[in-house]
Amino acid sequence: MNSWESLKQECAVCRACGLCEGRTNLVFGVGNEQADLMFIGEGPGEQEDLQGVPFVGPAGKLLDAMLEMIDLDRSIVYIANIVKCRPPHNRTKEHGQWFAYGQRRILATFHPSALLRDPSRRPEAFMDLREIRKEYRALPGTNSL
Repeated sequence: MNSWESLKQECAVCRACGLCEGRTNLVFGVGNEQADLMFIGEGPGEQEDLQGVPFVGPAGKLLDAMLEMIDLDRSIVYIANIVKCRPPHNRTKEHGQWFAYGQRRILATFHPSALLRDPSRRPEAFMDLREIRKEYRALPGTNSL
């Protein structure tokens, strides 16, 4: 069994917090498991919980459009959420900040559903996307974008 399948099975039986009690489906992740670029949302919303897939519905369509703006699509990246079960009142406060995780760099940006609720934040999100594209292009073997 590969490590992705093993991790998915581990998440499916996880009871480390109370979020699993309210979920309909595990929302693991989708896309290229070997990707150099990963988008991580704060947590599954209602549609994601119902379908078991991250970033679906209007937020997913907006994410697809955002990826297209920087010459990417779901076949090139991996998409997941920080938690795999729908949390109540999920929000993110670290917008625009880069974080280090081992040798990897992580940028906190707005969730597409937040941009649907508040379109005035779209220019900030676009600036984040430009930063992501710049970092991605700096990776070895990705200069063609």
